[in-house]
Amino acid sequence: MEGFSVDGRAQRVVFGAGAARSVPREVAGLGACRVLVVSGGSALPLAKSIATDLGDLAAAEFGEVRQHVPEPLAVAVCEVAAEHEIDAVVTVGGGSAVGLGKVVAHTMRVPVVAVPTTYAGSELTDVWGMTSNGTKRIETDPQVLPRVVIYDPETAVDLPARATASTGFNALAHAVEGFYGIRSTPLTRLHALEAIRVLAAVLPVCVDEPADLDARARAFYGAYLAGLAFSVTGSALHHKLCHVLGGSHAVVHGEVNAVLLPYVLAFNAPAVGGLDDGVAAALGGHTDAAQVLRRLARELNLPASLAELGIPEADLDLAAERATVAVGAQNPRPASPGEIRELLACAHAGLEPHSV
Repeated sequence: MEGFSVDGRAQRVVFGAGAARSVPREVAGLGACRVLVVSGGSALPLAKSIATDLGDLAAAEFGEVRQHVPEPLAVAVCEVAAEHEIDAVVTVGGGSAVGLGKVVAHTMRVPVVAVPTTYAGSELTDVWGMTSNGTKRIETDPQVLPRVVIYDPETAVDLPARATASTGFNALAHAVEGFYGIRSTPLTRLHALEAIRVLAAVLPVCVDEPADLDARARAFYGAYLAGLAFSVTGSALHHKLCHVLGGSHAVVHGEVNAVLLPYVLAFNAPAVGGLDDGVAAALGGHTDAAQVLRRLARELNLPASLAELGIPEADLDLAAERATVAVGAQNPRPASPGEIRELLACAHAGLEPHSV
């Protein structure tokens, strides 16, 4: 058996229907008394309810989030945090809310309590990012790893079908990279394959029957396992490409994940023993993981090509160059700018993944 090491995580994770009502208790357990509640969009009513539950502990609220954390928004939320001398952040929502809260945690050196309402998984990593002038900068900082994560399936029942599908595919991508990442271990592969199995089975149910609390709970469980794997292995070619395209074109992160994942899996499979067979088996016993992922994306009504996302073909050269720099040696199969450009061209046209 291969040797590996495991670093402990200073993170408490709570699962259960109604668990969001425990936020005041979890905040008090951290010793915080001046909390900033960060949220936006469809999660705002839940955030307002949590702020009410916090009572005097809620020092301020920030009610705007945007994907990829634009720098002006990051500056604005940090100004609010400083003005109110906050000592903790509660994020309510998906990856955009968590991402903004992480900027505060990084700047103010305060803990985060995350209440996810999507399956994006940012709450399980010590990665934070910010977008400036069309480029998304990604860094790591142990401070931004949420100290408490609360998974309450009741918070996700109003999540629109498109967001359910796209953030679920983001979680699937975390699991796939958790399987093949250069820092993968037997544990990350175990977590990854179980996450893939659960998510592939339950996401169509969440889309078709959004009020099914058991399905929502299992989707959070799958996203949690995927995030555990990904938090160890980190980003490889797939997520580096997604961040490059997301920062420059403001596409929905989960949707570009759905387009690119089959292509990157097909590209990496020759260099990773058991990748195709293992992922295919977790997807339901099929023999071609890339094709099954494409079929699942179509079943969930997600985009099938970069062209469908509105990304111009003329921009692929620059994206390939930026991705080459970003990925460095962090992919199990070395990728030249030309190979990445070919992968992007296939994904732009929606060709079969094995055309890469």
